[in-house]
Amino acid sequence: MKFFLATNPIDKIKTFIDNELVNKALTIIPTVSALAFIGLSLMVMFSQDEHQRQKFRTGLWWTGGATVVALMAKVIVEWLKAGFN
Repeated sequence: MKFFLATNPIDKIKTFIDNELVNKALTIIPTVSALAFIGLSLMVMFSQDEHQRQKFRTGLWWTGGATVVALMAKVIVEWLKAGFN
């Protein structure tokens, strides 16, 4: 009687997430963030109200922070894995 060891489905899911989702998202993120920076900068420049202008500036900071976190996500995850092992 011969037994076959099944492959781990979690490994397949991890490979799919790494190859298909994360790597492809990392190619799109810089373009989307650049468009967001351009759009928000134009809104800051053409805004008439100082309160609106401040909201758009805040949006610039949040966009920059989200871009940095998204681009460094792999490094952050590896750092956390090393810290907890």
